[in-house]
Amino acid sequence: MKITNKYNLPPIVVGAILMQQKAHKPVDGRIGVTTLMNPPLVFRLMQQHWDEIEMDVTDLMWAFEGSAIHSALDAFAKRYMAGNLSSEFIEKYQSVVPNSPRVETEKWVSAEIDGWQVRGVIDVYDIDNAALEDYKRTSTWSFVYRDKSMDSWTKQLNIYRYLMHVNGKEVNKLYINGFLRDWQSSKVGSGNYPDASFARVEIPVWDLKEAEEYLHERIKLFKESADKLEPCTPEERWRSGGQFALMLPNRKTAKKLFDSEKELIEWAKKFKVAKYTIERRKIVDRKCKDYCSVAQFCPFNIYNKKKAEEIPFA
Repeated sequence: MKITNKYNLPPIVVGAILMQQKAHKPVDGRIGVTTLMNPPLVFRLMQQHWDEIEMDVTDLMWAFEGSAIHSALDAFAKRYMAGNLSSEFIEKYQSVVPNSPRVETEKWVSAEIDGWQVRGVIDVYDIDNAALEDYKRTSTWSFVYRDKSMDSWTKQLNIYRYLMHVNGKEVNKLYINGFLRDWQSSKVGSGNYPDASFARVEIPVWDLKEAEEYLHERIKLFKESADKLEPCTPEERWRSGGQFALMLPNRKTAKKLFDSEKELIEWAKKFKVAKYTIERRKIVDRKCKDYCSVAQFCPFNIYNKKKAEEIPFA
């Protein structure tokens, strides 16, 4: 992977960011939890084009901020557990820092699933309450519209719970804790907008069998992708648009949107809409367009001029 500094960030900033950089070329047989949840297509394209992929240091800023938070949490937890907090600190902050449960931080866990080693790092394991705590530097809106975020969070933490179980640690509770980078006090009181720039949500706990079946399913997809590339799903592309709009005369906005032209026509007949036209809304794959690191190499990317085709594997 080629790293650039297009915006001339100071050397000390670039160096600090790159010291936290953990990206490596994907290899079969070993995979991280977050990678396993991502599309197999991205995994394969990164394998094939690793030396061609270009990323600017500014693209790593969010990850750098997250790493800084995790480092600070880990440093405090280790000093607390070792009894190394100064008496001055304890006396000064004992009213706002209540006694903490016993915890383990930055804990690596792994398990072999169908011949692949699945690995992950637990942010915080609360020993006393048998709980996993995951910390994220994220947008406020991921908590406001948490229905969209919850699916990913639920999968991630339940995989961690399964890995902990395999390694002899039982987990009964799962939590996501968010440091909200774009929180605004002026929006507090609007809907379910968080009251502070930190938010916490409990995650549903799967049956361990469900987590195991999900892992088998994902590993199967990654193995199969070695022989044939499959496109990412619309959800993985962050797709919007593509609907069929029923347009009425002298009206600028659609009367109704439909997923298929057939549904539109049947609806128009049912409600005796005689005069109308059909417009197809433009498809937008936001992930492919602006956020995918291998978009330029993807044969299924609608923003690439080249046609979709099989790509030989290195």
